[in-house]
Amino acid sequence: MRSFFTILELCSPVSILCGVALCWGLGGCATTNLIDYPALSNPQIHDALRESAKNRFPDSFEAVHRGTLTVRKRQFNLDGYLRVDDTKGHRLVAAAGFGNVLFELAWNNEWTGEIVRESGLLKRSVIEEGPGEDMNLILRKSPSSSAVLSAPDEDTYALTDLSNTDTVERYLFDRTSHNLLTYQRFDGGKQTYSIQFRDVSESLVEGFSIPKTILVRNGELGYSVDIRLVSLKVQ
Repeated sequence: MRSFFTILELCSPVSILCGVALCWGLGGCATTNLIDYPALSNPQIHDALRESAKNRFPDSFEAVHRGTLTVRKRQFNLDGYLRVDDTKGHRLVAAAGFGNVLFELAWNNEWTGEIVRESGLLKRSVIEEGPGEDMNLILRKSPSSSAVLSAPDEDTYALTDLSNTDTVERYLFDRTSHNLLTYQRFDGGKQTYSIQFRDVSESLVEGFSIPKTILVRNGELGYSVDIRLVSLKVQ
């Protein structure tokens, strides 16, 4: 069976691409204030949560996603084709409407990225700072060893990175499974970015808890993306 990366071809842009291009990076998202929680001292739980965050996806896989981009209450449907490969590098193709490629991103094994293909309807900086950074955070972001452990409520643990005086990063975990639920970034005490991992499946890949729904809220660029997993194949 041929990979979708060998059969997906660039088509002429259609009107939906123009709509995405005009709207991406506009609008705004509601903000949440940073709440301080009493610190807990439990090295075993601290290490278990960090390990869970670092190993939330297999090293190599291909996945197909359907996404809904929302900007200023306008919605656009996107298709995403993702390949993660620790030996060959990583690739993301985003298409909008009838297979029309919006952009294609590639990363080497060190996760240094470049734009391989673009429609010309989005600024390169928007691609890099928006979906390019989204994928980096979804797949790789994890708390540091100095993150502070806390328990916001009876159902969750939190690890909060305070190393940057201007930016605070918080990771929320399910208290029972230790699965990562939410990544939050706060600037000046206000939430500016978040990723939620939902609808976790224990059966898709043995030994992994794979989220079938991922919700990205980017308050800095003013958009949100709801990503739904269609298929995933481990290489």
